[in-house]
Amino acid sequence: MKALYKIFIFFSLFGFYKTVQAQNFHSSTTKVEYDHQSSVLNVTSRFLTNDLEQVVGEKISNKANFESKLKSYIGNRMVLSVNGVTLGVSYIGFQTNDKMTRVYLKAENVSKPTSISLKMTMLTDVFADQQNMISFDISGVRKSFTTSRGNETASLKL
Repeated sequence: MKALYKIFIFFSLFGFYKTVQAQNFHSSTTKVEYDHQSSVLNVTSRFLTNDLEQVVGEKISNKANFESKLKSYIGNRMVLSVNGVTLGVSYIGFQTNDKMTRVYLKAENVSKPTSISLKMTMLTDVFADQQNMISFDISGVRKSFTTSRGNETASLKL
């Protein structure tokens, strides 16, 4: 019985350690796609909900305040450029569950890209270990990058 108790304690502590360790990794994914027919760049970003709540300073359950602060936060930390011209990016909305939040943005009237870059400083100001994975899908070319604090820009020449 004593051995069984020790095994139980070991696995309980191991599980707790792994849970704490898993929460210390901060990452996001962003996909940028160009729609030739409508000349629109669609941007979809996924974040851990807890991380996003922490950086915007509002719980997601308070949707109106959260969304207002989220728009402001994104506007200051995501810069999209095509063919050397910085684009205005419009906020579309967000979807969430307990663990992940998706944020939707778009840039309209975009000429066919020959080069594209995305400077993304989201969450890097709060989490030193934040990694933002950025994928471009432009004119059939797919390329992915990982950005982090001090290396925030992903660029692709077509």
